[in-house]
Amino acid sequence: MRKPDQRPVHAHRIRRHADGRAAGFTLIELMVVVVIAAIFLAMAMPSFTEAIERNRIASQTNEFIAAVSYARGEAIRRTVPVGLCSSNDQQTCSGSWQDGWIVYSDENRDGTAAAAEVLRAGGSSARDEFAGDESNIQFGARGNTLSGAGAAWTLQPADCPTDRENRREFSLTLTGNLTVAKNDCEA
Repeated sequence: MRKPDQRPVHAHRIRRHADGRAAGFTLIELMVVVVIAAIFLAMAMPSFTEAIERNRIASQTNEFIAAVSYARGEAIRRTVPVGLCSSNDQQTCSGSWQDGWIVYSDENRDGTAAAAEVLRAGGSSARDEFAGDESNIQFGARGNTLSGAGAAWTLQPADCPTDRENRREFSLTLTGNLTVAKNDCEA
């Protein structure tokens, strides 16, 4: 039998102050903490958005560098011209760089891509502006550019403020090397 002043083993104990009041947080105290947390979150949000934007641009930059390197490497490996061109359907050379691009092996040496010659396809985010002055570049068996030497591309977020360094400028040399410069966005 249980003594009257004993609690069952499974009962929850409420902490109490020395004067008998229950210890814990009041609703007002909890609401103050939630408001302070919301203020800190609101202050951190713009910086988080900028970090996402920087990572998206870095990812697309790396993807384009990889596509150019892949095209050049395949030209050397296959000993036939391999091209990189803008493509809006991921099968033929068409559209603008904003639409996407393809890497193709020009087996028949006609300077354009046929659907059967496509080796790889890529694209950019709709939230970014990607443009180039050459729509089709080709690499020869030595890795040099057969067409498109001096080509230049730019990549930046569509709504990028001019004081933010999120613009990438690519340029292709005659030897087939691609250089990338990081600059402030342009309007």
